[in-house]
Amino acid sequence: MFGLNQGSAAGVAGRLMAVAMLFVAVPLGGCFRHEYVVSGTTPEADPALSEWQHNFIVGIVSATRSVDLREVCPAGVSRVENSVSVANVLFHILTLEIYSPSRVRVYCRHLPKLAPGASSVVPEVEPLAPAPIPDSVPVTTPPPPPPTPPVLVPPHAPPAPPSGTP
Repeated sequence: MFGLNQGSAAGVAGRLMAVAMLFVAVPLGGCFRHEYVVSGTTPEADPALSEWQHNFIVGIVSATRSVDLREVCPAGVSRVENSVSVANVLFHILTLEIYSPSRVRVYCRHLPKLAPGASSVVPEVEPLAPAPIPDSVPVTTPPPPPPTPPVLVPPHAPPAPPSGTP
């Protein structure tokens, strides 16, 4: 390894350095978490959906089913998290980037409790009627451009004699 004699002290030190770099690089470069938050909403305390996503070929191909978030969160989504742990990165490395697992959590929008006798948190509002389209639209025409002054052409002078003639 590293072109060093395996029995020498330098060879052992090189192997230890490689192992130490692996233990440092994998945890530091391995985890991430994406979080998508809908501003102005408060999420529920517990996720309404928490499941694994199974991705293949460096995450290009997904083998996970699609989920209709309107069924999961009828009041609306407040936050979606997608995270990868160190263990997920190890799977990714051990499978030579063929399998890339991640965890997805969906938090629904928190709605306040209804008062007794209340039928809905959101008041019913009639939809807006479309604006009427006028039959004719007034068109303003720009003023005509000012007249262009006439171009004065100097009188035609006789041709100059060819050079080099007496």
